[in-house]
Amino acid sequence: MGDITLEEWVRGMAVLAKQLFDNDGYIEPVAFIETEGKLSYLKLDFSDADAKDMCADAIRSMCAKPDVERVLMITESWITEVTDEKLFDKIQAVGIVASGVPRREVIMFRAEDREEMITAEYEIIRNKAGKPTLKPFKIVRKMDWTEGRFANFMPRPKETRH
Repeated sequence: MGDITLEEWVRGMAVLAKQLFDNDGYIEPVAFIETEGKLSYLKLDFSDADAKDMCADAIRSMCAKPDVERVLMITESWITEVTDEKLFDKIQAVGIVASGVPRREVIMFRAEDREEMITAEYEIIRNKAGKPTLKPFKIVRKMDWTEGRFANFMPRPKETRH
């Protein structure tokens, strides 16, 4: 793998993403794939569910190659932390984090290598006047397994999944 850890890579890319956001006020969805120290860039189309599925399939296909070392996806996302079971059921039924539930807008960073996954974020603050701003960057969690359309891009041995 590269000379830096997955977390260091995410933190470095977060600096670049912040600069782009500060200049433009938004981030285009993108995936970066590192192969033997070389970086590939894939612009993502999130216009509808089919386009998202095609993007996920493309990333997964690229990451299946044995020389791919790691992947990082950067997107603007709506997220919610749910502790209420009824609210969780409502979100699951709708399939999205709809405007009727407590949510936050973030720049989400999802990184994987063959050993771990990291999720990190900048929370976006949309001001009524002027450009949006970002709260400080934070690593949300490190994990070795998760589920979803945009998860588990990197193949890893089943014994590393908990």
